[in-house]
Amino acid sequence: MPDPQENSAGVEPRGFGEYRRYVTESRLEINQILHALMRESSLVTASPGGDDFFLTSIVGVDEKSDQLLLECGRSSAVTQRVLETQRMICNTSLDKIKIQFSCCDIEVSADGGETYLRTPLPSELWRLLRRENYRIP
Repeated sequence: MPDPQENSAGVEPRGFGEYRRYVTESRLEINQILHALMRESSLVTASPGGDDFFLTSIVGVDEKSDQLLLECGRSSAVTQRVLETQRMICNTSLDKIKIQFSCCDIEVSADGGETYLRTPLPSELWRLLRRENYRIP
């Protein structure tokens, strides 16, 4: 999957043009993928930029309010960096397909003694399956 880079519109993969065909903007499809990631308890690598990253998972997808809930990182310093930058790139996989989406307008939310990162649902999501990895010799 391409490396993220910052631009005026937010964060997107390098070489974005060549990967545009792997982007889905369908709200229904994005919600289905996020729900599947939540059901599978898939680990998500989240990065606010630079060398900072943390492992998280999706704990809630609220379609009515268009909100996504992610576990907070164990390090308060990384969580603080996420809140300062107000954006992060999330990478994971589902059924051997690489998934990447970006989050913005992030805030900390507490519920039942647990703290979460709350962010609007992503407006687009990248799915990349490298078929050359599955060729039979």
